[in-house]
Amino acid sequence: MPASAAEAIAKDAVGANPPSGSDCEDRPDPIDLAKGIAGQMEGYVRSASEMSDSDEATIGNRLEAEISKAEPFRGKWDLPADVARYGTYAQAMVEQLLKRGTRSGVHFRVHIVHDSAFNAFALPGGVLGVNTGLFEGKTRLRSESELAAVLGHEIAHVELRHPVAIFQFARAVLGQDADDAAIIIKMLETPISSEHEHEADVRGLELAALAQYDPFAACHMWQRQAQIEDGEKPRPTLGGLAGVVLGAAEKVLSSHPPAAQRCARTLSGATALMQTLPYARYYRGERNLNERLLGPNHPY
Repeated sequence: MPASAAEAIAKDAVGANPPSGSDCEDRPDPIDLAKGIAGQMEGYVRSASEMSDSDEATIGNRLEAEISKAEPFRGKWDLPADVARYGTYAQAMVEQLLKRGTRSGVHFRVHIVHDSAFNAFALPGGVLGVNTGLFEGKTRLRSESELAAVLGHEIAHVELRHPVAIFQFARAVLGQDADDAAIIIKMLETPISSEHEHEADVRGLELAALAQYDPFAACHMWQRQAQIEDGEKPRPTLGGLAGVVLGAAEKVLSSHPPAAQRCARTLSGATALMQTLPYARYYRGERNLNERLLGPNHPY
């Protein structure tokens, strides 16, 4: 149940305070061309090897059993205190969002990673990893609506079979005999094309809004992340062509588009959703996130 019915806000008020300014700017990025090439490769692998839900589940189960042994997750995967604090709540949110999902044959489950970075990820078969950094520290989420957007994004990746495509790509690069831990690391290092990330943002925002969460909350989330990214940009140590090349390489290797771009695109998507969905009220849930009590339940 919602922590407070007062946190349910009228539809007219939801979009009354959208983010503005240079933090939300859909800047053209030529590096997207390089990511587009990676996206074409993923698309080719996905279309060349259609995979059943049961086969995808087999891969997901195998990776799930090995991921805690991979170096980035060793000693950080599903620590009992983290699972007790965040795991049940995040799983309940996923199940709520899945009521409007399209992959009924996939068993989604959430794992908690003890990591301060603002990140979540998806593996084949509905295996979702959620960092503790989403809930604590300077990058933490501010409302349950923001959590709905993040988890909706990861659900959308699975719906759209992006993790399957990345798995096929990683296995092709490393070879059929590569161990699962190495494949997992390669998958997480492989950039997803900006357009695939955008597809997941669009669908994830839709899942959150269909569950009656404030879609503009995601805009504010990406606005904050854009400000953090701008504040953490390192000063260039090389000038001229070398500096340009190094900067471009960093963008290509980044696994997500710039937050400022995601802020601008999410603002556009949230505005469109508000014009089409029938709800008179939307939910933000600041107290719900802090107290980890899932809401809203419909009707209010």
